[in-house]
Amino acid sequence: MKEPRVWLKASGAAKYLGISLPTLKKIEEEGKLVPFLTPGEHRRYTVEMLDEYLESTQKPPAAEAAADGEADKRMTAKCTDGLEKTDSGRM
Repeated sequence: MKEPRVWLKASGAAKYLGISLPTLKKIEEEGKLVPFLTPGEHRRYTVEMLDEYLESTQKPPAAEAAADGEADKRMTAKCTDGLEKTDSGRM
């Protein structure tokens, strides 16, 4: 027998995602997450719906590593700007 769906209120969904209620509302306004609306206009979410959103926001590991590498290069350049290299190549 199929288990019944568990519906979370907005506060429970925000807690599940680890975000604030205003951030949850912003995600909805951007169309990235579409809640079920009750007849009384209350928002409801399934855990499956929230998991799908989380999966859609994940970067592939290679892209994340490349982005981190670029950030490291920019930080190194920023931190060493204005320093002169000696003949030995040290700053």
